[in-house]
Amino acid sequence: MPETQPPARPGADPEPVLHGDHLDYTPTTRSVPLARRRAARLVTEWGHPGIAGDLALVVSELMTNALLHGSLRGRLIRVRITATGTALRVEVSDPRGERLPSACGGRR
Repeated sequence: MPETQPPARPGADPEPVLHGDHLDYTPTTRSVPLARRRAARLVTEWGHPGIAGDLALVVSELMTNALLHGSLRGRLIRVRITATGTALRVEVSDPRGERLPSACGGRR
């Protein structure tokens, strides 16, 4: 499936996307390790096994946040990973994008 390029930095030519993948997951705790393993496998297949563990951790954290704070019953969480010659981009989107972040903890 074709991937679109991530937004370019102002004044910079956009880099071509060399690899891309996205998959939707159900909002259950079982989806977190599935997404983590898939991300690690993909980046290894794309020739970067040295960062597979780091990518798995990032995906796990983002998926957990989406699950805990942005999931809705019957709506999917999407994980999208793209790689250019110099960057790896991870996006996790949940169905509650209309909610703005709020500060956690006490106020000063």
